[in-house]
Amino acid sequence: MDLILLIAPPALFVIWQLRNSIKTIMITGATALIPAITWFAWTKLTYSTWLPNTATAKANLDIPRDELLLQGFNYFWVSIENDPITIMAIVTAIAIAVATKNRLAQTWSLGIAIYLSYVWWIGGDFMAGRFFAVPLLVAAFIIATTQTSSRENKIPAITLATAASITVVALATFSGNTPVALTAPDTQRWESGPNLNGNIVDERGFYVQNNRDLRFFLNNSLVPMFNSDFAGVGAADPQIRSLNEINRLAQNWPEKSTGEPLQIPDGVISECGLLGTIGIALGPRNHVIDTCALTDRFLAAIPFTPNPNEGWKPGHFERVVPQGYERAVAQNNPDLVVDPNAREQLTQLWSKIRP
Repeated sequence: MDLILLIAPPALFVIWQLRNSIKTIMITGATALIPAITWFAWTKLTYSTWLPNTATAKANLDIPRDELLLQGFNYFWVSIENDPITIMAIVTAIAIAVATKNRLAQTWSLGIAIYLSYVWWIGGDFMAGRFFAVPLLVAAFIIATTQTSSRENKIPAITLATAASITVVALATFSGNTPVALTAPDTQRWESGPNLNGNIVDERGFYVQNNRDLRFFLNNSLVPMFNSDFAGVGAADPQIRSLNEINRLAQNWPEKSTGEPLQIPDGVISECGLLGTIGIALGPRNHVIDTCALTDRFLAAIPFTPNPNEGWKPGHFERVVPQGYERAVAQNNPDLVVDPNAREQLTQLWSKIRP
């Protein structure tokens, strides 16, 4: 949904160009809006909110704005240090759009600028480079399609951009700072923590380090699975499972003992992060409460207040689970929540989103 900030300027420009063709605008608008309206209606009926639950979980914060802005600066700085090619390509594309006075390219560049300003405003993310991926793709299109003129000759802007990129790669390589995009990591390439890189991690390196990358999965996919029984959470840490192991678990989920729909789970645990892996490791009869609230509508409504003695990690705004909430989920009974205000909120929410 936040990509609307990037898409809106060129979309409005195209609509202005088509202002004399109302029929075309209406057909195009209906084509774009029908899926969006359908999605909004579904999320309202399912979660009792118009916005994605992740938006509530990540925006409902009790964090000073200046602290978020500083964290956003850290997010840009980590990418500049470890992936200069991406930033250079985005800056180059914007410069080309401005220099050539290509209106469509300029509106795309404006969208990039607005979107990246928004990323800075919200404090960035924990995954380095994640929110630069789409601007980089748009930048590549701008560079490849925009032309600049030199007297009578047309020089493709991609020629200038290629020369600039080769120069940046060479300088980065000779300085010992090989760009992330050109590196095949075996482990995490930089450390992170509250006072180190702003808790912004090398997620790609993390996945490779823990054998969760596609290369490891393909290299081991032909290994016979001698143990075909489902292995639950007790067998190993559910957060550290290779893709090969996850694939095996998914194929060996235990079947329900009866044909009746599952009304209450066999077990409930609270975790933050890697919920897909944990969900597969636990099987379909268990419920995982996401303490970071990305998948939990009730916890998302609770403002995140950081511990003053600890740093906070972007995208991991872990809430304190109200006493009795796990038991309430396990028994499908909101009255088991101890705090009366939380109990009332949960009762009202479940009345809207549960049959």
